[in-house]
Amino acid sequence: MHLIALHDSAGSSNPLGISGNYDRLPFAPYFIFKDLITIFLFILILSAFVFFMPNFLGDNENYVMANPMQTPPAIVPEWYLLPFYAILRSIPNKLLGVIAMFSAILILLTMPFTDLSRSRGIQFRPLSKIAFFIFVGNFLILMELGAKHVESPFIEFGQISTIIYFSHFLIFVPLITLIENSLIELPNKLDNSVSLASYKFNINNPIIRKKSNLLNTIVLYLPLVIFTIINYNILSSIYYNDSPRPWGLYFQDSATPQMEGLVELHDNIMFYLVIILFSVGWILLSIIKTYTNTESPISHKYLNHGTLIELIWTITPALILILIAFPSFKLLYLMDEVSDPAMSVLAEGHQWYWSYQYPDFLNSDEEFIEFDSYLVPESDLEEGALRMLEVDNRVILPELTHVRFIVTGADVIHSLACPALGIKCDAYPGKLSQVSVLINREGVFYGQCSEICGILHSSMPIVIESVSIEKFLTWLEEQ
Repeated sequence: MHLIALHDSAGSSNPLGISGNYDRLPFAPYFIFKDLITIFLFILILSAFVFFMPNFLGDNENYVMANPMQTPPAIVPEWYLLPFYAILRSIPNKLLGVIAMFSAILILLTMPFTDLSRSRGIQFRPLSKIAFFIFVGNFLILMELGAKHVESPFIEFGQISTIIYFSHFLIFVPLITLIENSLIELPNKLDNSVSLASYKFNINNPIIRKKSNLLNTIVLYLPLVIFTIINYNILSSIYYNDSPRPWGLYFQDSATPQMEGLVELHDNIMFYLVIILFSVGWILLSIIKTYTNTESPISHKYLNHGTLIELIWTITPALILILIAFPSFKLLYLMDEVSDPAMSVLAEGHQWYWSYQYPDFLNSDEEFIEFDSYLVPESDLEEGALRMLEVDNRVILPELTHVRFIVTGADVIHSLACPALGIKCDAYPGKLSQVSVLINREGVFYGQCSEICGILHSSMPIVIESVSIEKFLTWLEEQ
């Protein structure tokens, strides 16, 4: 429907407001490939940062060992939040600073009301162009000020830039548009006598139509091919696999009731999502196929939205979300409920390893059983061990036993996660969190810290081994 409203009417970049029915190109393949060029260019730039300059936009403080007793001298958010952070701290009052920070985003919604120009677009509005580039420059200045220390003269510069930021929307835009409206009188009536015969690229050209039909065929069958590959990947992973698998697209085999509930909820929702996906995809493909023809049956002018269809596609997703919410809330409640645990395990996250303690059992020295769990270096791996996942000391738990994990952090926020067991619990310094698990089969289950906690975040894996009660008692005696 967006394509109908946009490409079948005057269009978005149309400052004169003339009819777009004269020079028409098919949506496929021309506009599809035009957008793909932008997408690939963006991915190319992003890949250059990811693979060659991963720390270019980072902060040196990320490489310093966390110290809960000392706050870093300069705390700044990520670079893309720096302008709003500069606005936040430019106001002395905390509450007003927070309001100003959120208002800096919400003020964008005022543009349809403050932009009083008769021309939508700035192609023929030089004053608006100047104001826009001043706004962009001021925004970059705010980004630079957001990374500076809170001291003079950066505080004063931040206050001036904040005033300019809000003035652009509330003062400059309406004032400049009124001036431009008085200087330029846009034509109300346009000559629509241009003939399609002067159109250079005839859409009925058999070569163009052949290429367009070929692309439509590819777009039509591509989702079916992808869906088949995904199904093959899922069916090929029916064997027990309690560790991450390269290119794995499905869950690990469940070993707890909560993980079984998560998989069942996912499968039920995915069934309806696939139906919605193909329904929306069919509508999209039909629209693309329709726009390969210049003589579209849809009216080009005076296009109005239908109230009934607007209500349908607004209310239907809300009802779907409500239907999904009921089983989701039930599952969340069951996962958070810790009922009558038979034993507890205290897990503490460090930079960058885990330490565990069994407070219900004592060793020969009358002390709690406790140990640290470090990543096994690649040079020390035994045959069959998993790289970046194996540890020197595993967490040993008995099967068919309610176990409560008490999780905390020693320095920064970590997260204890094991996908096959369906557990994920954040470890906050100075706070105790808990999660329960009932492992219903023997096996070795691998997980990792699921909170970005530092440069070696990926080097603190979690390995939980479920054994029979007899083997667990033997292991306790050995401690």
